[in-house]
Amino acid sequence: MAVLLAAGADPNRATRNSWTALHQAVDIGCDGAAQQGYEHPDEAIIKLLLAAGADPGLANASGETPLDFAPGYNGAAGLSLLAWS
Repeated sequence: MAVLLAAGADPNRATRNSWTALHQAVDIGCDGAAQQGYEHPDEAIIKLLLAAGADPGLANASGETPLDFAPGYNGAAGLSLLAWS
C-alpha cells in the first residue's frame, strides 16, 4: 500500500460499489480484531491511508462511511478514525 500511495495512487479511488481502500481497511481490520478477541484493529494501514489523504467521510453505494463500520464490530466499538487523522 505504501508503495502505491508513494507512486501517486489516489487513496479515495472507489470500486464500482463505492468502496474505498479506507472502507476495506476498516471493515477488515475491525472484523478481524473482533474475531480474534482484540479491542482495537491493526491501525497501520488505516493511519497510512489517512496520512495519504483518505477521506473517512466518503460514503459507499449503501451510504456507509468507514466511520459507520467501526462500531458495528463487537470488540472494536471504541474505534475512532477521527482520532487517528
